[in-house]
Amino acid sequence: MKVVISDYVSDNFACYERERTLAMGSLPESWYLTGCELYAGVQCQLPGHHYPGHNRNWNLLLLESGRVRVLFNRESYVFNSGDLVLLEPGPSREFRVQETLKIHWIHFNLDAHLQYRPEWPSRGRNVYLIHPETAALDEFLRLFSEINNLCTFRQKGWYRLGYCMIQEILLRGNML
Repeated sequence: MKVVISDYVSDNFACYERERTLAMGSLPESWYLTGCELYAGVQCQLPGHHYPGHNRNWNLLLLESGRVRVLFNRESYVFNSGDLVLLEPGPSREFRVQETLKIHWIHFNLDAHLQYRPEWPSRGRNVYLIHPETAALDEFLRLFSEINNLCTFRQKGWYRLGYCMIQEILLRGNML
């Protein structure tokens, strides 16, 4: 019996492996084994660029500028400048940049560390979106930047403080 894997499946597996390799390069090995991931960053991308997204844990995304199409759960979503997006763990996701993009991102485990599930408006299955006003957006940018700094310098107590700040983002989002 011959088994044929479609190009779609093999491409998605290749994207997953590439993404997992990139994530593993930036994480201490012990984190990957324990599931205690918390990491953050900022990316700037030009139109036409596409790349796989991390799908093993929750993703918080804040688009400071630009526009991106995300293929997730066999659905396509477009996110614009000023959007705050929360993606549940799940199937592979691919980002396709449509306008020059500056995106802040955080990957974290919700179940083990945070008390409250998000109550954000759903944009689709496992996709939540809010578009905060300017004052709230500035506060979210500050929190993302501080979490990124915590993940970069990892001073004593950084991990718990980072999760407290993620919880603040989720709870502030619940209020919008």
